[in-house]
Amino acid sequence: DGQVRRRAGHTAVRAADAAWTYAELDARAGRVASFLRSLGVGPECKVGISLPRGAFELVSMLATLRAGGAYVPLDPSHPLERLRMVIDDARPGVLVLADDSPLVGHAPAGARIISKQELQAVASRSDGTTMAQQSATPQQLQYVLYTSGSTGKPKGVEIERGAFANFITSMKREPGFTENDCLLAVTTTTFDIAGLELFLPLCSGGTVEIVPREVAMDPKRLRQRLDDERITCMQATPATWRLLIEAGWRGTPRLRLLCGGEAMSPELAVKLLDRCGELWNMYGPTETTVCASLYVCDPQEQVAPPIGKALPNLRLYVLDRSGEPV
Repeated sequence: DGQVRRRAGHTAVRAADAAWTYAELDARAGRVASFLRSLGVGPECKVGISLPRGAFELVSMLATLRAGGAYVPLDPSHPLERLRMVIDDARPGVLVLADDSPLVGHAPAGARIISKQELQAVASRSDGTTMAQQSATPQQLQYVLYTSGSTGKPKGVEIERGAFANFITSMKREPGFTENDCLLAVTTTTFDIAGLELFLPLCSGGTVEIVPREVAMDPKRLRQRLDDERITCMQATPATWRLLIEAGWRGTPRLRLLCGGEAMSPELAVKLLDRCGELWNMYGPTETTVCASLYVCDPQEQVAPPIGKALPNLRLYVLDRSGEPV
C-alpha cells in the first residue's frame, strides 16, 4: 500500500497478459478482493489459484490476501492427479481456474469456480467496488504450499503472514532491492521461492517482469530476456543457471544473482561470479518460509559456498545424528 501511494505511475508488473502501474495493479486487486469477499473469502479461507504465469495470477494472489484469505498455488502444467490430490487435501472454498482447466470438473463440493474470463471482467470493471487491505494478524495464513513430501504424497505447508513479512523485509535489506530494480521472475508459484520474485519488487517500489512458462523452460529464450538492460536481478536454482551458461549466456556486471533450491557447487559459483556483479547463496526448506540463511559469494574462494548466516529473527542449529545440538 505504501508503494502504491509513493509509486502510483511506476510500472509494477510486466507480463505476457498485461503490464500495469502500481495504481492499475492496486485498482484491479481491490476489485477482485471485493468480489472474493462477497463470495465469503476471509481469514483462513483458502483460494486455489491455477492460472498461466502472468499478471492475472499475481492479481489473484494479491486479491486473496487483501480479502483476508490464503492462496493455494496450483500449477496448470502439473498432472491432474496431483492437482486433485492437493485440492482434496486443502479444500479451498474458491478456485480461480484457467478457462480450459481440467479441474473445472473436479472441484470440491460447494467450491465456487472463477474462470480467468470472469476474473478479467471483475478486475476491469470501471464501476466495480474496490477493497482496501484488511488488517491482519501475524498468525493469519499467507499461503499453503504443497511440497513433494518424503513419501511422494504432497504435504501442505502453512505459512503465516508474519513469517512471510519478516522474510520480505529481510530480503529488502540483504541482498537488497530498490525502486530502481527489476526482477525477472521465472519460478512457478508452486515453488516457494516464487514468493520472493513476486512480492519483493512490489514491496520495494520496483518492477517484476514475469516470463511465461514456455520462456522459463527454454534456456535460449530466457537468456535473451535476461540480457534486457532493464533487468537487474534474477533468482533460480543451480540447474537453471547451468542451463543458461550452456546456452551461451555471458552475463553482465549490473546483475545480482540469487541461487537456491539445491546446493551450489564451487565450479558453478566461479562461472556465475564471472557473469554478475553479486552472487548470493540462499538456503532453507519451505517450512522455514522460503529461505533461512544467506551468503554473499566471494570470488576469491574456491570452495562450495556455505549457507551463511540466519536471517533476522531466525536461528540456525547444528545437530548430530540423534538430533541433539552440537
